[in-house]
Amino acid sequence: MVDGKVAGLAVVSRPEGYADVHAKLVRSYALEALLRGTTEAPAEAQPALQAFLERLPESTSETFPAVGAGQDLRMVGKGMVGSALAVDGRPAHMALFASEGGGGEEPWAGRARGLFRHDAPPGRGTG
Repeated sequence: MVDGKVAGLAVVSRPEGYADVHAKLVRSYALEALLRGTTEAPAEAQPALQAFLERLPESTSETFPAVGAGQDLRMVGKGMVGSALAVDGRPAHMALFASEGGGGEEPWAGRARGLFRHDAPPGRGTG
């Protein structure tokens, strides 16, 4: 939550994987809050997060072979962009970010690619 709104959500399937990205996640959301001039935490995050997640099934997606192992899934939906990695048919991680428009590749959406090196489709780089 940044400025009372969902900024994004990261889901990592294993504690060791989360430990690898924890510092990056904290820095990313802290920088977002600083850039927006946020000074207060939201009173209640649950309703906003629930509404954000309810839009996920309505998103469109494309699947690509991952640069490393598994399949890379790219999602675009109303007010969100994201990526996920599945290895051996099981989700390894997912990163969703709120977008200001109706979806699509916002200028800052490369943040999703920057958190997890292996989630860029061939030819698109790593953010």
